[in-house]
Amino acid sequence: AAGLPANAGALAAAIQAIHPDVLDKAICLTAMSASDATYSALLQMYALAASNTVSSRVLSGLTCVLDPAKIQDLLTRTATPFIKL
Repeated sequence: AAGLPANAGALAAAIQAIHPDVLDKAICLTAMSASDATYSALLQMYALAASNTVSSRVLSGLTCVLDPAKIQDLLTRTATPFIKL
């Protein structure tokens, strides 16, 4: 995917192969055990999402992170323009 680093591009390509009806669940499962690099890639996918539907599904999946630092980061981002509410 254009504009994404290599690791995010690979993740984006894999996620594009997933049926849209289960995309948020697939991202949720990915986010649950996400490394820092995978979490960053998911955030970049959210930021660069081509539609509100995709950004909503990525954000929904991101809420599944289990790492307290990543939860805090996501909560902090809700108070910034990064999260499109």
